[in-house]
Amino acid sequence: MRQPIIYAVWQSCRPAFLTLTLFCVLLAYAVSYWLQIEVHFVHLALVLLAALAAHISVNTLNEYQDFQSGLDLHTERTPFSGGSGALPACPDAAPAVFKLAMFSLTLCAAIGLYFVIILGWQLLIPGLFGLIIIISYTKYINKLPVMCLLAPGIGFGLLMVGGSFWALTQQLNAASMVVAIVTALLVSNLLLVNQIPDASVDKRFGRHHAVIAFGVKNAVIIYALFIALVAVLICWATRQLWLPRMTLLALLPLLAGVECLRHLRRYVIERSNTQALDKALGLNVVVANVTPLMLAICLLLAKPSV
Repeated sequence: MRQPIIYAVWQSCRPAFLTLTLFCVLLAYAVSYWLQIEVHFVHLALVLLAALAAHISVNTLNEYQDFQSGLDLHTERTPFSGGSGALPACPDAAPAVFKLAMFSLTLCAAIGLYFVIILGWQLLIPGLFGLIIIISYTKYINKLPVMCLLAPGIGFGLLMVGGSFWALTQQLNAASMVVAIVTALLVSNLLLVNQIPDASVDKRFGRHHAVIAFGVKNAVIIYALFIALVAVLICWATRQLWLPRMTLLALLPLLAGVECLRHLRRYVIERSNTQALDKALGLNVVVANVTPLMLAICLLLAKPSV
């Protein structure tokens, strides 16, 4: 029995993953709150809407293009990777999914243009870069291993967190850059691990991301390096007083990253152990979502910067 078109379109948005966008924008606002920078709440609402539109656009465009190429028909889906499966279950929804992708992209661009007009042309640079990532990720960036590794982090960390802070406060500083880089490393790790179960099918369809180019073993090493960098950055930022000491609590979710690494190493040794990979995928989602959320909560609760 086919799914209703409206349900398939909704599933193509990957709603369960949109929480990451909420946490990214919350983190940008939390930095401004801790620094006692006044934020226009209409601008905050517009930034959140633009960020959600960007995320929905990249998700739906990816779903549509993977369905059109046939890749979506061969992927073994997990709760965290392999696409939603909405279009294979309801092919008639494909035109609607594409229209939603274009509408979301247009909405994101329109809000971005509004901020460019009222705040200055400098915002045009991250805005255009973000649009390029959305449009080219599935077809082109997925064939460039290093760019594919870094692009998700650039999109969510540097552009969404850093760009949101810039749009809200018209400035950048050490605190905003640290949390943006931390988010970038975590989100790049999120996509990196999610590519592991899809690697063989992706390769058949012409993709050449980091897992394919460098192998699973080296991908796990990259994951460990990024987790270590996140811990070092948070510790260094609190030592330099760029962030309040309370943000050291954001190191706690990284313990799930260490456990994720343990399961990934088991999977490298025992390739048939899909249970270890499934546990790693779930833990990785926890790390990527809870760490920015914890940073935001700590900044909102900490004594304001003077």
